Amino acid sequence: MSKQTKFRRELEEFFYFIIWDSISQIIIESAGNIEQSKIKSLQQELCTLFIESVIQRQSHTQFKSSFASIIKSSGFISELMEEYIVETLSLFRLRLFNIFTREQLKNELIEQEQHAELKNSIENYVILSYLDKFVLSNVIKILLYSSRISFAEVNEFRIRLIEIFREILDGNTTLKELTEYLESELNRMALDKIVRDFISASIIGYFNTIMRFDNYMGILDQMKKSVINKITIFSDTSFIQKQRIDSIIFWLKREVIDPFFDLIRGSNVTITPSTETITSSIESIYRKQIERKFSLDMILERLNSLEESIEVQLKTRPGNRFKFSNKPYISNKFRVLRKDSNNKIPLGPENLSELEKIFEENADLTPEKVIEMEFQILQYLAAFLDNELSFDYQLENFYNLIKQNRHGTNQIYL
Repeated sequence: MSKQTKFRRELEEFFYFIIWDSISQIIIESAGNIEQSKIKSLQQELCTLFIESVIQRQSHTQFKSSFASIIKSSGFISELMEEYIVETLSLFRLRLFNIFTREQLKNELIEQEQHAELKNSIENYVILSYLDKFVLSNVIKILLYSSRISFAEVNEFRIRLIEIFREILDGNTTLKELTEYLESELNRMALDKIVRDFISASIIGYFNTIMRFDNYMGILDQMKKSVINKITIFSDTSFIQKQRIDSIIFWLKREVIDPFFDLIRGSNVTITPSTETITSSIESIYRKQIERKFSLDMILERLNSLEESIEVQLKTRPGNRFKFSNKPYISNKFRVLRKDSNNKIPLGPENLSELEKIFEENADLTPEKVIEMEFQILQYLAAFLDNELSFDYQLENFYNLIKQNRHGTNQIYL
């Protein structure tokens, strides 16, 4: 393979792994319901423009003019997003211009040291991206399932681990420092031993794999393939029929959202924003997840922000005891799914009557507690769906479960 082809290929990897990963989510969110094919077309055009603008060392004015033409033809990028994207691309161009001279770019001939610097930047980004998208995503799920640690604390833990790994790749930190940080944080979280061991094994195991694997380039190629399929846009969801997505959202509202808010709705409290607004926001968040427009981190962050925005106030004078709504329950209230059909637990009207009685007799169960319970379940569901989507792109198994008879007993405990 010629050096020219190799250089262009590395610029292409630089665009896809680093630049597109930086701007893709903002493009997807602003695109709305635009077909995936149009976004992919924009992606390819921007990549070609970026590479040519670097090799030809175009001025910022030239580059911005060509960029504006591509964005205008796309028809779905707002003016605000246009500015953000062009400035992001411009910063990356400047970074490359600081490495290579005009003559080197024109002839596509670069020195070995410069080539190593570009290649190293891409490899480090892939290693950190794989750590975040695969290793730490599982750690986050485990922490959310196994503890009452807030999402903000879990996210802080994730960010610090990425920083430590970056320092390790730069040669500024050692395995000993990583191990000491892990031990300190996991002790503070007061986790079960099995959970602690899993998290430690996942993170230390990844470190050892990166640092000691004999076929380093082989494993890096596998990481690239995995990461590229995790970056938004490469997972086309057009084959998930709108009817199926609508059915899942309908199930979500009826089985996971409404039962909790029905407990509060009609009582002597006021919820701000309204329960209708909250429900609509939750539905929108999960629709974006199923369409693969939101990552798990983004889903959890939005759910956390939504929960924090909710305010509950008594309608009457202070001191009045909170009373649950008297709205009658139907037999599928509080139903949640479980894959294991061998353990059949009936959940008929009589069971729900008992459940309601427990709620009413529990003086500690406040509206705030009900909301906290609801959002904890929503976090579990988000992690569950993220795992399902990783291997069942059409959500066939999940969809078949929720299609079953409403009086059936196949359930997933969220």
